[in-house]
Amino acid sequence: MAISPYASPFAAGSLAARRSGDLFVGLRRELDALQRQLATGQRSETFGGLGFERRASLDIRGKLSAIDGYMATVKDAQFRVTLMTLGLSRLTAMGGDTKADLLPPGFDLGADGRTTPQKNAEERLKLAIDVLNTDANGRYVFAGRASDKRPVVDYKTMMDGDGLRLGLKAMIPERVASDRAIDGLGHVTVGSASAAGVESLTVTTADAARLGLKIVGLTETMTNVGLPGSANAQGVTSAAGTTTAALDFTGLPLAGEGFQIEVKLPDGTARSLSFTAVTAPGAGLPGTFEIGVDAAATRDNAMAAVAASITAHMAGDDAKTSSAIAAAQEFFAQSPGSQLPAGAYSKPVVTWYVGDDDATAVPNGRDTAAARVDDSYVVGTGARANEPPIRDLLVQLGVLAAETFSNTDAEHRRYDMLAGKVRSNLPPADAAGKVESIVGELGSALASMNAAKERHQATEAVLREALAGNEESKPEELAAAILALQTRLQASYQTTSILARLSIVDYL
Repeated sequence: MAISPYASPFAAGSLAARRSGDLFVGLRRELDALQRQLATGQRSETFGGLGFERRASLDIRGKLSAIDGYMATVKDAQFRVTLMTLGLSRLTAMGGDTKADLLPPGFDLGADGRTTPQKNAEERLKLAIDVLNTDANGRYVFAGRASDKRPVVDYKTMMDGDGLRLGLKAMIPERVASDRAIDGLGHVTVGSASAAGVESLTVTTADAARLGLKIVGLTETMTNVGLPGSANAQGVTSAAGTTTAALDFTGLPLAGEGFQIEVKLPDGTARSLSFTAVTAPGAGLPGTFEIGVDAAATRDNAMAAVAASITAHMAGDDAKTSSAIAAAQEFFAQSPGSQLPAGAYSKPVVTWYVGDDDATAVPNGRDTAAARVDDSYVVGTGARANEPPIRDLLVQLGVLAAETFSNTDAEHRRYDMLAGKVRSNLPPADAAGKVESIVGELGSALASMNAAKERHQATEAVLREALAGNEESKPEELAAAILALQTRLQASYQTTSILARLSIVDYL
């Protein structure tokens, strides 16, 4: 059987021809690879083509991906914090502007029974509500962790209620009446006791009671009258949830001598009630008590003077204004997790703040929105609209906007009292209680994020340079390699062409 010379792999010269063909194919593939690298700028289309350097590339790309995530977090958080800082700065300005409006207070009543500073306070309160309802990309920035919920009710509901619940305007007169109490003594008990020749006057308040006056101290400068042995440094005795100021009369004081009872009004304002012992011709004047025929009679006269003084004070402008501010304090202290006790007012009270207020789980408002800006670095960028510095400002704006007056001398004096109290509360004396304290904390967070951003940018530049060294081709090296390869191919083609034209005649 004949064998075709074309099919035989062992034909003469076939091995050399095949090796030559493989060489050309290999050189061509190498040229194609170099041209692809020159066109794409990449050493390989796959990580496998990088050889041992693929592990370094994968590690660098993982770090770059993490940096991209941190940079996105920083960008979003910076946007939110910038909006929050601008809003809080406006709140700070509101306090200063309101304080300036009340210097001097004036009394230019409008048709609605309010002055110009009061109307300005209303507009600022409305603006404050808008600020506290700031929405950044669908996220309410002053709602704490409940960022999907509008945290503050509208102005009308806040002031006028919603039919089922009281607003601030209706709370104020109810609180004034409740603080005064039916007997007019502001929930203070004035009593007496007799034992072993000692005639005692006692003035007692319940520590836990939220209404009326609170007794905090007593001092005396009298002959034959002193404090009981159980009194502390403030001159009061605390027992069974009550605080009692007492005086023990063992004889008659001298004319001109007296005592002072220190009290706190419903809004926490301190006041001193002074009483002076007088003889019969001077009796009957406010703040005086007559020296009687004996210790018991003198004690009874002092009791009557204390009761009359407390009654007059609770009916006066000072206590009424204090009760109004206390109502505003209670209103703005209320939140979903901190409700007023049932029966505190004739109806339930509007909850003005409905965002997250779980101070047990997250005490600091900044921590309600934690932004992770590095592997082990978390920055607090949150806030709650009911944080004390914000709430204190709303109390002053709210009570100023809510009260109304008539055009009488007595009402003028009451307005001056309110204006004076609000002015003294704007801003708070304690720097830590100012809205600026929140601005400062957010400013620190912003600075920390900027520092993290700069670190990431510097690290990213180094990593991308290293990645380029691993994955990117160098055009000048590629050009030289392609030129050398083309020279080799051309020489090989020419040599092969010459050999292909040789015949036995040429060889011989």
